[in-house]
Amino acid sequence: MKKIEDGIVFSNDIKTILEGQNALDFNYQTNGLVVPRENTINFLRKSFLNETKRIFNNRVTIISESEMQESLENSLRDVYKVYPHCLLR
Repeated sequence: MKKIEDGIVFSNDIKTILEGQNALDFNYQTNGLVVPRENTINFLRKSFLNETKRIFNNRVTIISESEMQESLENSLRDVYKVYPHCLLR
């Protein structure tokens, strides 16, 4: 499990795109569009990630929604150990 020190969490679709996959599985040719070149896609992907890092002062942790949920549950579990009365609310 990745530990989130600080930063932002991307949705599953954005995480998939940043990992180099077509998250939407879009069929360009069927829809009458030109298939983008791989280097164009890679450039846009890197530009998006670099711009996001710039906005958040390089504090970007790329995790999925399920990893975020797991991290949150682990954090709450630790809180409940110290403050068990919070669990009752």
